[in-house]
Amino acid sequence: MPTALLIVDVQRSLIEEETWGAEQLLDRVTSLEQAARAAGAAVVWITDSQVGPYGDLHEAMRPKAHDLRFTKSRPAAFDGTGLRGALDGHGIDRLVVCGLQTDCCIRATVRSAADLGYRVVLAGDAHSTFDREGATAEQVIAEHNRALASVAEVLPAWDIDFSDSGGQADLGTRHALTS
Repeated sequence: MPTALLIVDVQRSLIEEETWGAEQLLDRVTSLEQAARAAGAAVVWITDSQVGPYGDLHEAMRPKAHDLRFTKSRPAAFDGTGLRGALDGHGIDRLVVCGLQTDCCIRATVRSAADLGYRVVLAGDAHSTFDREGATAEQVIAEHNRALASVAEVLPAWDIDFSDSGGQADLGTRHALTS
């Protein structure tokens, strides 16, 4: 059961724009990254080319040279990138998803991954968003955790097991594909 951790859009501009629970989010994403690495799981960084003015990864995020990196221009991490080919080429069939924003790129990536046949785990407490008109960020997150449970296993970050990851950590080169 080779597994990859997909860290979606943890970029400076998004974190600095009143992301709900930003410090907790960064801590949980870092913990997931460490657990994935310790188990030999792949770590995949997804960034959004539309984020500005500070679209680089948040300074708390520390990609390694052998991690995969993809730049996307659409909400789903699979759209217009080589992500699927890279994952399939390494036999990865299980994805753990975390990052930003719950009601856009996380939702789209989780649904796309499930539609493509991946077994998906959503770190239910390691994704976030902003307050919306008529709903707090916390409410948006809770609603999406409930809705996405129809296509993904939703677990707290501390309960996600990477131990069956198949030692797939060294995936090669950086990809910067946009459409």
